[in-house]
Amino acid sequence: VRLEAIRTLGLIGSREGGATAEVAMELAMTALDQPLDPTGAASGKGSRRHFKDGGVAAGLLDYALHITAVDLEPWWLPALEAGKIDFGGNSRRLEFALSAVGTRRVVGRMVNLVREGKVPPGRQGGLLEMIALQGDPGQLAFAFEKSAGRVGVLTALERSALERKVLPSGGKERVADLLKSSDAGVRAAAARLAGLWKAAGLRPALEVMAGSSSDATAKGAALDGIAYFADKASVEFLKKQAGVGRPRGQRARAVSALATIDSAGAAELAVEVLSMGGEFDNSSIFTAFLSRQGGADALAKALGGRKLLDDTARVGIRIAETRRQPGKSEGPESRLIEALRLAGNLGDETQRFSPAEMEKLATEVVKLGDPARGEEIYRSSSLSCQKCHAIGGAGGLVGPDLSSIGTTAQLDYLIDSIFDPNKAIKENYHSTSVVTRDGRVLTGIRLRETPSELVLRDSDGREIPIRRSNIARAAMGGSLMPSGLTGSLTRAELRDLVRFLSEIGKIG
Repeated sequence: VRLEAIRTLGLIGSREGGATAEVAMELAMTALDQPLDPTGAASGKGSRRHFKDGGVAAGLLDYALHITAVDLEPWWLPALEAGKIDFGGNSRRLEFALSAVGTRRVVGRMVNLVREGKVPPGRQGGLLEMIALQGDPGQLAFAFEKSAGRVGVLTALERSALERKVLPSGGKERVADLLKSSDAGVRAAAARLAGLWKAAGLRPALEVMAGSSSDATAKGAALDGIAYFADKASVEFLKKQAGVGRPRGQRARAVSALATIDSAGAAELAVEVLSMGGEFDNSSIFTAFLSRQGGADALAKALGGRKLLDDTARVGIRIAETRRQPGKSEGPESRLIEALRLAGNLGDETQRFSPAEMEKLATEVVKLGDPARGEEIYRSSSLSCQKCHAIGGAGGLVGPDLSSIGTTAQLDYLIDSIFDPNKAIKENYHSTSVVTRDGRVLTGIRLRETPSELVLRDSDGREIPIRRSNIARAAMGGSLMPSGLTGSLTRAELRDLVRFLSEIGKIG
């Protein structure tokens, strides 16, 4: 239905032109607020569409939005430049629309619109974000000057520094004022920019923020900013913050930051933190090591002969499983998984069913499963199913939409998908792992790509743009859903969960 609505808006807008076309474009872009079906629902098969500019869309809805934006460009782009439309202030809609027509060729025009006062201050945010994402050093300096502490613009400047290695040509010293902002989000963004822009004079301020701030977000951002300096002084400071005697949360954040610039030096400190008892979310530590080239092997080596709580080891295994290629028994992720199994005294906990066991469980699901209780389990924070999957538009966009799963999937497929996500991965939902030239390892679902950029969506639903010039190598991985996620469920809870999934989309 959304597919037909998008193209109908494009056709009506093209025929009528003027204000009708402007409204049609803004309405069409609201489809981005819903899941874009990358499987090509209209044909029932996976689909990839090539744009005239060489870009590739993952599916039919993405392609329909792209050509609608191109068809309506003669009306909506001038209206955007005149400040008559702003896509509801939604930066994702604006970014998609501009990327469809070629963002870079309109950046200069956007700068002129803001400079000449043709866009009201309240509507400048989205334009400044696009300038900060796509502009040259002079245009980035302009966006920073006009940002007025907008977190979205500051985040876009971060992305340009990380992905494109483009910094503002001037005015960077003003980041010092933002470190004093009353807005926690602004302070955090400023701390990261201070490191990315190598504002050496602000290092003492970041060190104070990292050591004394009562705001955990500000602490983490300050530690990240210090890590971005990537020098000997940064390494020594982060090691001190990660050492014995510091609060556990501080040690974990410092270790995670240190891992991005010195994974070998951070590994022993990380194991010390991971070995501490009690409940604690250690996922950021594992993610940090797995996000750097050589990080997984460094942590695996440091784990040799050490012991971890079984739950701590399971967290690391789950994260590492999402990074390695399915069926691949070698490689850094596999070596880390094996080290974690030994440290946590775990075996291969992936549960597999014989045909007889599968038939027995399927029978129990039909006879004893309660879909109402299953929905409560699905929505529980312990499983976090909604983080990745959507039902009726509510939920994450990382995994397949489950709105009609009960009408299309057999019980044995549902059970296999829960216990062994890599056994049958839905088309276009394989992860992609990218190693960048600056040593980062980025993993996510391939969202879209152009000749100059690849965009992934990670397990938290965030879009990760990667410049092709910064890609050292890329490989297809497995499912982002980790194995063993339902290991804590009882047999009855498992029956209820599968029964709920099997009923989604059915009449009544």
